[in-house]
Amino acid sequence: MATHGGLHITTTTYEGDAIVPTNSDSLYLWNTERFNANATIETGNASGNYRMCVLAQPVENESVEPKELDCRPVTFESNETANLTFTELRAPNNATGEYDLTVVVDDTLQGGGPVATNITTVTFLRPEGDLDSDGLNNRDEIQSGTDFNNADTDNDTLPDGEEVNKYETSPVEADSDGDGIRDGIEVSLGLNPTQSAVPFYVAGLALLGVLSFLAYRRLSSRGGFGDGIASNGATAGTPTANGGSSPSSASSDADFITDEDRILQILSENGGRLMQSRLVELTDWSKSKVSRRLSTLEEEGRIRKITLGRENMVALPGHEPDGAQSPFEEEQ
Repeated sequence: MATHGGLHITTTTYEGDAIVPTNSDSLYLWNTERFNANATIETGNASGNYRMCVLAQPVENESVEPKELDCRPVTFESNETANLTFTELRAPNNATGEYDLTVVVDDTLQGGGPVATNITTVTFLRPEGDLDSDGLNNRDEIQSGTDFNNADTDNDTLPDGEEVNKYETSPVEADSDGDGIRDGIEVSLGLNPTQSAVPFYVAGLALLGVLSFLAYRRLSSRGGFGDGIASNGATAGTPTANGGSSPSSASSDADFITDEDRILQILSENGGRLMQSRLVELTDWSKSKVSRRLSTLEEEGRIRKITLGRENMVALPGHEPDGAQSPFEEEQ
């Protein structure tokens, strides 16, 4: 910054309808609206007649001559603090992109050059433009609370424009319906991202209960029963008078099903699939116990685990949601 007898510009601020309200430290201006520039000058020992101007020059093309937005003569007294406001300024020729706005004091009236300068870098935006190409124009981004520099503000894999104009989801909340599954995942699975997916699964599969139960019975017959149960239903190791084994009269096969069989039964009674957290509630087991039993069943091919958002879904074969192509690793 050049000086002249200690004269210098201490601060420059901008205000007006052109100011774009953002949370960014950068200054954005609508190129269709007007703005004011406020400058504070410490004169030091300088006094006399000067000229002050506001100039605009594109940052990426310094070969372009700065455009004068406004100029006026000023008179300074020594050792004073002067405040000057330039009003009704506009972007040069409806410009867009980064520009350096320079407030300059010069002594051209006295045959000299620039005395003091203060530069602020701004970005001119067209309200109907789309800076991040997400299908939502810049003005609508401000109204929606989204970031016009980020095509996916909430990082849910859906562009902001599609969230607002197509799916009617929140572009600033990754999980619009609060079911623990990101909007983008629900869309990829053919689900409605504005309605909770978990109740939908249960209601949508209620009519398949009979078929699910038959499938469970077939799976149970292949997996066998727990230790100590003979294949004919008798209790092993209980001798009879003729040296054989007698069946138990006080219990049935269902009384001695394994933990794995119990999980399969719960699944079949709930439409063929449930979230893993719901299995923990229904079995009243610890999370680690449920996880170990599910690992065994998955290794045997008797269930599949599908990762949905922050949770696992557990499904009998043939009851996976549309779009689930392969099982994922067990949640750690």
